[in-house]
Amino acid sequence: MSALAKPTYTRKVTFEKLLNELSQDDKKAEKELISILVKYSSSPFSDDSWIFDRHSDKAHPDSISFKSFEIMGEMGKYIAKLFMVANLTRGGGIDSVKVLKYYYKFLSENRLNLHQVNKNIFNHYSHSFDTRISKHTKNLLSESYKFQLLSSALQFHSIMNGHPYMAFIDGVDSIENPYDRKSKDSQYKVVDKDVLEKLDAHFNTEKSPLHIRVAYWIMRLYATRPEDTLNYPLECVKTLTEDMATIKHAIVKNSINQGETQYKIGFINTKEPMQKMLFELICKQQIASSSLQIKSKKQNFLGNYIQFYTK
Repeated sequence: MSALAKPTYTRKVTFEKLLNELSQDDKKAEKELISILVKYSSSPFSDDSWIFDRHSDKAHPDSISFKSFEIMGEMGKYIAKLFMVANLTRGGGIDSVKVLKYYYKFLSENRLNLHQVNKNIFNHYSHSFDTRISKHTKNLLSESYKFQLLSSALQFHSIMNGHPYMAFIDGVDSIENPYDRKSKDSQYKVVDKDVLEKLDAHFNTEKSPLHIRVAYWIMRLYATRPEDTLNYPLECVKTLTEDMATIKHAIVKNSINQGETQYKIGFINTKEPMQKMLFELICKQQIASSSLQIKSKKQNFLGNYIQFYTK
């Protein structure tokens, strides 16, 4: 490819690949990465915080701050930004970039810069996990989180290998991560198939109160959080066509700073048995909740099912 031709990158960008295609011109390679950011965010590359709002249907798009990367100087922060863009083009998210700050902190505490990194550094970095305490659980780090921390550092060097500010590490992309990304500590997030079948069978009958069934099937079919499910508006479903309806999902997370609950619109296929059942349950719940609106402190919510007692 001619150095004058401007390539289009949609996936698997590495700095080394850009250098090869742009005649080893590192400045052109940097500019190429910077130009790609517009596909994912309206934030300028120079900002210390980015919001990823391009093609996002989230009420609160993902965001990241690069302030913590200043521990390795302005150039260290600049490299982290380039890595963020390259990681996005590979289908990655922001989590691996967010935890990279711990790798930066490790290097800083050991008075190392990105020029001095070699394969042995990753062993020392992973050994530092063994004495680290999670600020959330107050326990030692889990296997899955150790995997994420080391994976982030390895991915960072694999993608940015070839940048003149960093040491070139031959074979960094083939270094094995000894930790288990699917360790026992994370298995609680997955419901076993036989348990799920029993739950579905139970909540497919009238053995449970109506509002509990509604909450279960909303969480079951749309993977919503319990706190979101409790904040669905009374008129959360509307018929769109003969076979399709819309559902207005509440998104409570990160809504506190906004001062009000945020929402996003989804769809219900009323030809699909489970979705049809949920639609019918919600319609019944709307009738039940309507009679409780006057006495409820929270007006116009689908979950207004609390019974009021008098002495």
